[in-house]
Amino acid sequence: MKRETRITITLVIIILAGGFFLYKSFSSHKVSINRSEQETITPSFRTIKIQSNHLDNKYESYGTVFASKNILLKSFTSGKVIYLHENFTEGGLIQKNEVIISIDTIKLELQGKKLFNQLAAKKIQEKRVRQNIQNLADSIKIAKESLQLSKNELKRSKQMLLEKTISTQSNESSLIKYQNKKSTLTQLLNQKKLLPHDIKSILNQIENILIKLEEIKIDIKRSQIKAPFTLKITKTHINIGQFVSPNNLLCNAYDAKKLDLVVEIPSSQSSWLIDTKQRSIADINHENFRVLNLPKNIIEWISPKVSGQFKAKNIRLASAFDLNTRNLKLFLELEPKLLLNSPLILPGSFAKISLIGKPLKNAVSIPTMSIYNNKVQIIRNGKILQKNIYILKSNGKNSYISNTFLDNDVVLLRFRETLIDGTKAKSVPQE
Repeated sequence: MKRETRITITLVIIILAGGFFLYKSFSSHKVSINRSEQETITPSFRTIKIQSNHLDNKYESYGTVFASKNILLKSFTSGKVIYLHENFTEGGLIQKNEVIISIDTIKLELQGKKLFNQLAAKKIQEKRVRQNIQNLADSIKIAKESLQLSKNELKRSKQMLLEKTISTQSNESSLIKYQNKKSTLTQLLNQKKLLPHDIKSILNQIENILIKLEEIKIDIKRSQIKAPFTLKITKTHINIGQFVSPNNLLCNAYDAKKLDLVVEIPSSQSSWLIDTKQRSIADINHENFRVLNLPKNIIEWISPKVSGQFKAKNIRLASAFDLNTRNLKLFLELEPKLLLNSPLILPGSFAKISLIGKPLKNAVSIPTMSIYNNKVQIIRNGKILQKNIYILKSNGKNSYISNTFLDNDVVLLRFRETLIDGTKAKSVPQE
């Protein structure tokens, strides 16, 4: 009995809950229909009256100094370090073409002297071989003439033997004499074949010695390392008396006359920094280019504290590291004279930068939420129309656009792709 009662009570609770849920669903749907009908019948829009004025183009931000030209100074030869520039310390300034490091060249000079002695000996040997070649040529010439005479003598001897005016022994003597002279000529010709190889080998050895001497000459010149430009040293890796080998790292440095102040610029400011009619913001993500609408700039140094206001030269505008934000990076080249007169300004220095452009004339301020795909919706003569616009500047909440509106135009505060009555706004005809 108790079990049946429990089942009955559970079924009653389920039925009541289901009925309550259906009632609430029906009531909510009815209210929604009533509201929709009410908005369709009596639509209302929040609008803003258009007023134009002059807008000052100014943007303030902070920038950090970076070295635009870094260098890793390495050794070209091996030896003992015998000289370091007096400013060869971290933060030391070394002028262009000044000797930074000198490496001992005694070992190289001894090698050079040894090679010079070898070169002199080889040249004497070359001279001797060339003289032998000349002597051999003379000997071959004499041997050929002597052989020809012996040949003529042998011919006469054979003739005289036939005439029986000489003995057989005399003829054989002439023949032996001819064969000996022929053998001598053959030996001389064989020697002639070997001499070109000898002279070629000597010449190759001389050439190798000259190459080594030139390398030593270059190494001696490279043993003095000069500053390729006016540089500041950031880190040293050697001391006097230390032995170095080729490609040993000597110091880290940067061009003291080429420092850039890098400032991150929001994409909302890009419209007055670049000519967006010719270059799109997407182009910036793929290439660096010079700023077309160069603003004035005023620099106020924060770290280090340097008195006075400074200016810099705009060199390029490039994409920032984070492409999702589509922010830009403005590179400002600091004046070399300023850098040399203010030694405290180094990579990592921090400054406040004010970018000042030409005032935007006849600009209109409207909420950014009223813009979609560079279009706004306006009410003109009781009709809702879409109008293309050109954004001059934006700060996120508000955007400034060129005033190309009529006197009685009002702008919808929020862009609607589909209007309340289900229609779409028509485009404004050409004015």
